[in-house]
Amino acid sequence: MKRENLNDKSIWDEIYRKTGNRPGWDRPGADPNLYELIIKHGPAPSPRLLDVGCGNGRNVPVAHMAGALYTGTDFSESAILYCRELYEGRTFYLQDICQPLRGTELGGEKPFDIVMDCGCFHAIPPRSRKAYIDNIKSLCRSGGVLIVGSWFRENEVDREAPQYFPYLYLNEWFFNDRDIREFFGESFDLVETRIDREIYGDVDEAFAYFAMVKK
Repeated sequence: MKRENLNDKSIWDEIYRKTGNRPGWDRPGADPNLYELIIKHGPAPSPRLLDVGCGNGRNVPVAHMAGALYTGTDFSESAILYCRELYEGRTFYLQDICQPLRGTELGGEKPFDIVMDCGCFHAIPPRSRKAYIDNIKSLCRSGGVLIVGSWFRENEVDREAPQYFPYLYLNEWFFNDRDIREFFGESFDLVETRIDREIYGDVDEAFAYFAMVKK
């Protein structure tokens, strides 16, 4: 398979099926970085939270701990079917976040208080970023919070060159504060960045969490 096709929908379905919905990036328990950023910057009480690229629902515990009303979305049918069975009573939408939302179930939702993406944006090829960002803007209310988790780009890493992760079968991109401001700054103010070099202990790269507030 050509490298440029590695991030398409069929590959993600294959990853979830082959790993029993426990892919290599899955970590047990609630991510403390996400939890603390939601508590610090998110509205209270009971904010409506959208998890973009929810995968196997690994961030449901984070939303539960933070008292948020959780909704998840992903374009992997395998992942969404798994989540719907595991987390009854919560809403999961099968949706490609880079495709038009008009007329879809997700597009019919009113804007969310918190939009959270932990590992989706950094897997989106550059040609699809504008569509992603436009949809994120429509899904987050004014004054709402956007949290984007991605690989952290050190100075020597080229932002436009994807890094290939053989154990994930994926190309993924690395970002820093300047990149995030460039991508999202028209509609969002970056209010905090956290860098965690330990959360994925079996990978040398650092992971960053960028918290933004919609203007």
